[in-house]
Amino acid sequence: MTIVIPIVILSSLVFYVVERQRHKAKAFVEIKTEYETLLDDLEKADVLRKENNVSEFCTLIAKVFKRALSKRYKFKTGGMTTRDIIKRVSKECGNQPEYINEISAVLNTCDQVKYNKDALVKEKQDYLYERTRNLVQELGAQFLVNRSTT
Repeated sequence: MTIVIPIVILSSLVFYVVERQRHKAKAFVEIKTEYETLLDDLEKADVLRKENNVSEFCTLIAKVFKRALSKRYKFKTGGMTTRDIIKRVSKECGNQPEYINEISAVLNTCDQVKYNKDALVKEKQDYLYERTRNLVQELGAQFLVNRSTT
């Protein structure tokens, strides 16, 4: 009888450790998959940019940018206006006016093209692409840091 209690405790401990590792691995795969999806969509946007398909390029860039913001600041952007997203990011990241201005510039430019069908010069397309790529890379670096600390 005295040996049964330590065996039960030991087996419970082993089960807990195994389940915890399995849960961490599952979370890693889910986040990695989302990050890889962002990178894949970014590559598609690059192709659209090179083809000078401005409307589809801006639509995809806005989608990737919003998803990256959503992942980085842990809020859902679905159904939110650009103004709502900017307010939420401002609230989440504190007083960083230059960063907020960059986010505003990307999202407002994409909105402008979407609603007005304006032409977008190549330099502006390059800026949108580079800024979105930087945000996705920051998300990837944040993911790797979070992964190493857990």
